[in-house]
Amino acid sequence: MGEYEASMKITIACDFVDFLEEIGVDTAFGVSGGYIVPMWQALSKSKIINFKLSLIYTSTLFFYY
Repeated sequence: MGEYEASMKITIACDFVDFLEEIGVDTAFGVSGGYIVPMWQALSKSKIINFKLSLIYTSTLFFYY
């Protein structure tokens, strides 16, 4: 993968996080790994969206309480 392709993924992830902020999303949670890493990196830089990382899907339920 070239340097241009890698930066495109980060740019798209950042644009998507900007969109989420514009529509009022304030919390994001899930399981990180593999191809979703650029999205989690962009979310972790957001000052509006509270990012919660879980080790397994079932534990994300407890983020609501």
